[in-house]
Amino acid sequence: MWMNCHGALIANYGLPDTAGEYAAKGTILHSITEEWLVTGNRPDYMLGTRASAEAGGVTYVFIIDAEMLQAAEDCVVRVADIPGERFYETRVLYDDLTPIPNQGGTCDFSSCEPGVLHIRDWKFGVGVKVFVENNSQLLLYAYGMFRKMDWLYNFQRITLGIYQPLLAHFDEWEVSREELLAFTEKAKYAAHESWKPNAPRTPSPKACQWCKVKNCAARNAVSLANLAGTVDDEPDSLDSDASHQMLEQAEQQWTVETRNAWEMSEDRLLWIKRNKKLILKTVEDAESELLRRARLGAKFEGLKLVQGVTRAQFSTEEEAIWLLEELGVPRDAMYKRSLVTPPQAADLVRQYGPERSPGKKMSKEKARSLIRSIEVQPPGDDTLVFEKGDDREEAPSLLDTVDLGDDDEDFGSTL
Repeated sequence: MWMNCHGALIANYGLPDTAGEYAAKGTILHSITEEWLVTGNRPDYMLGTRASAEAGGVTYVFIIDAEMLQAAEDCVVRVADIPGERFYETRVLYDDLTPIPNQGGTCDFSSCEPGVLHIRDWKFGVGVKVFVENNSQLLLYAYGMFRKMDWLYNFQRITLGIYQPLLAHFDEWEVSREELLAFTEKAKYAAHESWKPNAPRTPSPKACQWCKVKNCAARNAVSLANLAGTVDDEPDSLDSDASHQMLEQAEQQWTVETRNAWEMSEDRLLWIKRNKKLILKTVEDAESELLRRARLGAKFEGLKLVQGVTRAQFSTEEEAIWLLEELGVPRDAMYKRSLVTPPQAADLVRQYGPERSPGKKMSKEKARSLIRSIEVQPPGDDTLVFEKGDDREEAPSLLDTVDLGDDDEDFGSTL
């Protein structure tokens, strides 16, 4: 976050940890993977046992199941053939780059061989797919391990990997010694800039993704100004005064300057597409803050605080069955049934199908392959996606599918 927005570091300092259940589960999965790597044995004795972990000030308890062991195995298998001296869950420091001491992190897996450093990181979340190319976290971990062991191994190549087994995502990348050291110069500059009072803000989807600051003036200013079309060139960064000035200008012109989509340039439309999450987050945070203030008694013109509408439900299932039967409704008619989806069917095959053994299920990929012959994939509507991370074939445009004869060139110009 602070690599992409220097002003975010101090702004987030001291704010409460918002990590939740998924972070706690990730902690347990890291522990399972570590034990497996250290002992060299699959920890089947853990299956069905309870494990707890704390996240965001709350302790969560999980029952370790076959899917958790499978996720750990997916990571263990992928590093099995990596040569060299191996290290697991190693504390690494990069505080020679930072203005304050003892700054670092925990490297999940590293291995050192003459001339080559290998770094791997486990991600057990399912909400966001994480890519390894130019990943600041892994590059900092790599530098921490480089700093620790380069005197012995003289690293010239550094291989990096992010393994996200619950998304079947295993991403790898490589940098040279020179590229890693060039990155550290950028990191050192960013770290020192971030520790300055009123460090500049540079809102972007990547910078704002995990930021805990609500209604950041810089983010709101850039979002509104770009949507309103009141800026020609987006500023590289904004300090606090510039953020509020730009926000004020955008708000003053918003009601009269808002443009329809067909009036916007391609650059403006692309900016909105790329920053969709940023814009929606601005709106969501504003609504959340209004709701918080309303609950505390604030009044807003044209708005009122009401209780949300929910669907009616039976007080208990037993009472519902008794009453409906008394009214003549057959029990079979009280329940709806529908066929499971192909992914759900694959889970059932893993649970009940062939090759099932105590404590171990077949892989998701194999289960899907067994039912793929009866699957169909109806065509979906056209949509625009970013190329990175999406391997679908590009769809044809209207110009590719419509034969307009000699008028093709004129039609393209009209579009």
